[in-house]
Amino acid sequence: MPRGWVVVVVLLLITLKCSGGRAYYFCESGTHVWGKVAVEIAGEAVRRGFLKEVVSKHVEDGHAAGDTWGRNSKGVASRARKYLGWKPTGHGLDEEIPKIVEFEGRRMAVEGVPSDEIPG
Repeated sequence: MPRGWVVVVVLLLITLKCSGGRAYYFCESGTHVWGKVAVEIAGEAVRRGFLKEVVSKHVEDGHAAGDTWGRNSKGVASRARKYLGWKPTGHGLDEEIPKIVEFEGRRMAVEGVPSDEIPG
């Protein structure tokens, strides 16, 4: 979201007195599983030559740091739709992931991050 729109949304929320615990609004256009998103990102990084291979492993319950934190997280834009009339109109993750990976790859190159220091 462009910065100007963020200001407009914040001012709108202040005007509507949507503050405190009710000032949090989700934006979404469907559901996704973070593990699958991570594999898609890694796959795109391989296709662009930023990574050598996609490495993904399943971690059993109780064996990961923060195991229960956000594991079943689901953000739904019900309040944004109800109170602000918000509707998803942009691109989905499948269209955005290649753009984001390309951008981050270029950014890392500009910042001089050696390829052997890129995670993965």
